[in-house]
Amino acid sequence: MKKPLKFKLNLILKAFLFLFLTTNEIHSQTEIDSLQSIWENTTINDSLRFDAIHKYYYKHTHATPDSTLRITDYHYKLAKEKNSLYQMGNALNEKSYAYYLKGDVSKSSSTLEEAIEMYSNSDNLDMYAVSNSNLGNLYVETKEYLKAYRSFYESLEKFRNLGIKKSEARILYNLGKLFVLVEEFDLGVKYLKKSKEVYKECSSPNMYTMITGEHENALALIHYSKGEYETALEYVKKGIPKLLKKNDISSLQESYLIASKSYRELNQNEYAIEFIEKKIEIDNSFDNQSDKITGLVVKASILLDSDIKKSTQLAEEALQLINKDSNIHFDQMLDLYDILYKAYKRSNKPKLAMSMLENYRVYRDSLGSEKFNLEIAKESITNEYNDRIRLAEQINQAEQQKLKRQIRGMILISFFVIILIFVFYRFKQNQNKRNLEILLSEIKYLKKLGSSEILLDTKKFELNKLKIDKFIERKLNETDWRVLNILLSNPTITNKEISEEIFMSLEGISSSLRRMYQYFDIEKTKYKKVALIRKVIKISNK
Repeated sequence: MKKPLKFKLNLILKAFLFLFLTTNEIHSQTEIDSLQSIWENTTINDSLRFDAIHKYYYKHTHATPDSTLRITDYHYKLAKEKNSLYQMGNALNEKSYAYYLKGDVSKSSSTLEEAIEMYSNSDNLDMYAVSNSNLGNLYVETKEYLKAYRSFYESLEKFRNLGIKKSEARILYNLGKLFVLVEEFDLGVKYLKKSKEVYKECSSPNMYTMITGEHENALALIHYSKGEYETALEYVKKGIPKLLKKNDISSLQESYLIASKSYRELNQNEYAIEFIEKKIEIDNSFDNQSDKITGLVVKASILLDSDIKKSTQLAEEALQLINKDSNIHFDQMLDLYDILYKAYKRSNKPKLAMSMLENYRVYRDSLGSEKFNLEIAKESITNEYNDRIRLAEQINQAEQQKLKRQIRGMILISFFVIILIFVFYRFKQNQNKRNLEILLSEIKYLKKLGSSEILLDTKKFELNKLKIDKFIERKLNETDWRVLNILLSNPTITNKEISEEIFMSLEGISSSLRRMYQYFDIEKTKYKKVALIRKVIKISNK
């Protein structure tokens, strides 16, 4: 009896797949053995040995996190022998990532904290900032929102000092998303918009478009949380094409979820089903139980009124996954038990319905506790945020108070001295005013003189960074360059006004100005900023 054609084709396909997978496994093992022979060879250069380890991480960590954990131990031991804090940090950083892939967020966090300590004692401040940012994301997953805020803010200050704009923009996004999670929506919008502005400054138009797909998701989540479902859908629809172009799978999952839940709230179940099925299709491609559970629960809730059998089946499938998952998600559990209670009740299964209702009440109380914790986190973060703002104001006020105390001390000496001081002060004030006017007039003249070198259609003076860098024999960082360009427009601007304009701490502005006073050899004067920009313009005109 002849076998049908379909059967033969299946056999051929299975044989091909077996051969393909076997060949890939052999190739992969050969590559691993080759890299291992390099990093275990004590006769070759250390940098080549470390490079071989990093190549292994890059190609194999996702597929074999258990194997990566073993390699990180070797990596750390080798780095310790070579007394390389940077490489020790790298080993711990990769170990943290392997733990994360295995779903052990707690070990991932503690290991990353060790890595940060290593980086802090090395000269690699960029890796210190990156790791702090990653730690903040882990804290978000464990709902330790205050810790997340502190990690993100520390990373933000480091990236700004280093002048790494794309990383700064990313941290601003992380902070914006964090504020959304704790329902501080106004601050969330503020940071998300600032993040987009910084991305726009440092990215090509095409890259900027792809990057900001995540921002649309975050804004959609804000409007969904406020019950503004149609507006949420507008942002989701703006973001999805960007995310598809970027191939950002994780963010696409979030987009489809927000879209489905918004359509469900608008009683447009056909579209709600369409988008949740798109999410479930992605969920099934990965081994993230929480994502799978969320998709099944949402779809079950949509079908509850139209297809009770299918809804029950999906909810029971979600319950099985939850029983296998060690991480408890109270909101998922609450929705799930509510669905199953209603489904069993309508299917005339009173015992099962009552069991689900009891479970629902247990998790409702637990969710109430979780919401209470969220409120505490929200208050803690907003308090710390406001403290930072107040601190900047207090520093400025302290400087003013110091001057006032000095004046009061002089008043106590004698009335005669006060008169003399007053007269001298008025004289000096007038002199400073005249000097300032002279300096500002000179700056205006220098700008006009130098504008002839600029393209006619700009009609304004621009600083020449190449000449400036050559004069001081070093490259200005991004923060210093931004401060100079602000002074170009307004030489009499205060430090606080500069800090507000470029979204940076007052201490950071003061530090930037001190550096440049030193670089350009600016003498002590009442108008140091004016003197600084005057000298920089002269350099640009040479």
